[in-house]
Amino acid sequence: MQTSTPANRVHGPSVVLQVRLSEPTWERYSAEATAAGMPLSTYIRQRLEQQDATADQIAELRHVVEDSVEAQRRGTPEPASAAATEGAVSLETLLLVRQLASPQKIDIAQKELERRGISPWR
Repeated sequence: MQTSTPANRVHGPSVVLQVRLSEPTWERYSAEATAAGMPLSTYIRQRLEQQDATADQIAELRHVVEDSVEAQRRGTPEPASAAATEGAVSLETLLLVRQLASPQKIDIAQKELERRGISPWR
């Protein structure tokens, strides 16, 4: 196990990980990393971290939706309105699409929202 030098540490010691990729996957990730102006390893690390964050957000949102559905089944009065439930569905859809999109495409979409004067959800 190799650890990084102090200059390269972001969140404490890091471990070097070797992975195998098919050649087409390597070519695609390499091209995306080059387009983003970063090393391949940084690009892949950011993709992994973004997927983890997205998965956590989806799990949290799913929990909220499941609680809402359960409360409706029990007939428990709930502060969430139909609009809030629709908002939750929209948000879950957004999170699922983000999981499919590359970081560059998400960045482009967020910049377009900002250009139009809309604050993107992050």
